[in-house]
Amino acid sequence: MTKEDGFEYQFPDDDQATFFPWKVNVEGAKDMLIIDSFTQLPIDVFHEKLQDGFERRRGPFLLALIATSIAAKYPEWTVQRIVRLVENLDFSKFKGIEADEEEASGDALPPVETGEQTSGSSSSPSDESSSSATQTDEQGSEISKPTPD
Repeated sequence: MTKEDGFEYQFPDDDQATFFPWKVNVEGAKDMLIIDSFTQLPIDVFHEKLQDGFERRRGPFLLALIATSIAAKYPEWTVQRIVRLVENLDFSKFKGIEADEEEASGDALPPVETGEQTSGSSSSPSDESSSSATQTDEQGSEISKPTPD
């Protein structure tokens, strides 16, 4: 049973898919570089556009969120390695994952990471068939995330 929304991806040399919870650190340097690589937008504009249902479904936004989620799981990987990986993703090995409703506590979407990373901070799409979810950061402001279609 899954407690967090995210995605699974099977790397070419792996027998099983790896689960990545949706994560983005809007104040982390690595995530800023990743977001810029895919969207060419300043972080504040990226954050603002994620609130827009149309914008957050655009490919560059989804790819940036995939990349920031991978960076959260593998912090030792370089930005260049993550960007190359995401640019060459085989979407036939990609699967969006929705948290099990009975394990999720109400609308409990993990907070957006700001500043230093914490183990319980992440972002989350609502489900595979819809294109967004809302999450809150520690100060209570909301941010939306796309989900793969």
